[in-house]
Amino acid sequence: MKNKYIKGGRLSEAKFRKMLRLFCLDLDATQIAGATNINRNTVNRYLSEIRRRISIYNRIHGCGFCAFKSTVMTFSETSIKRTPRMVL
Repeated sequence: MKNKYIKGGRLSEAKFRKMLRLFCLDLDATQIAGATNINRNTVNRYLSEIRRRISIYNRIHGCGFCAFKSTVMTFSETSIKRTPRMVL
């Protein structure tokens, strides 16, 4: 099962997108876990990474969260690359 959003992740793309939609609706990890049938600890791990990437994006570009919604960020150890793509 290949996921273009999570390199090496075992979570399906559909479940990741659903989790991200629920995160954008400001649901907490327990509610997201119940709605997606993903373990709460797994949801917390992904949400922590999403928040970290939002923080990095905002530090680099000096803008608010709204600009992140239209950009999918891909990271490697050496570079940060912006790829314009619809997230939702």
